[in-house]
Amino acid sequence: MAAINALGLTRGQNSTDDINEKLPTSGTPTCAVKATGTLGMATKPTADDTVTIGTTVYTFVATPAVAGDVAIGAAVANSGANLTAAINGDAYNDAHPDVVAAAWAANELVITAKLSGTAANSIATTETFDDGTDAWGAEAMSGGVVGTPGEIGDCFIDSAYLYYCVAEQTDGANWRRISLGSAY
Repeated sequence: MAAINALGLTRGQNSTDDINEKLPTSGTPTCAVKATGTLGMATKPTADDTVTIGTTVYTFVATPAVAGDVAIGAAVANSGANLTAAINGDAYNDAHPDVVAAAWAANELVITAKLSGTAANSIATTETFDDGTDAWGAEAMSGGVVGTPGEIGDCFIDSAYLYYCVAEQTDGANWRRISLGSAY
């Protein structure tokens, strides 16, 4: 096995092209972000109220019997917990193919895309609650960002940080930032 020096070059690799390939690229990589959506629900749903995420429709009912049914709970918190369970997969519903739901808290349900990037920014979020104040924060999920791809050892540098890619990846989730600090 050939020895590798501090720049990651093996013996015999010493041309300008070899060295420049290992030097940091000027700029700042972007870490990938998953899109999210927030449903506010302060009032207990009534029968046939719906929540739609993409093409999946969840319908509030007294007693679930088929896929898409969500039990109306004794209180809004119970109904919210039941919706969370339905999105993540329960006795009547398969887990949603594109999102996961966080635990119901403070009359809100936060869903997060399973994959990072911008594709989930186009997942529509709608509802048909009788109470018009119970609603999604937006008509679609948002905030998803495509990250800068990298290979192990790739580096970027800007005026304050050195960025190092710690694992092979395509979505930009494996960048680590190291402060340059002051000169010595």
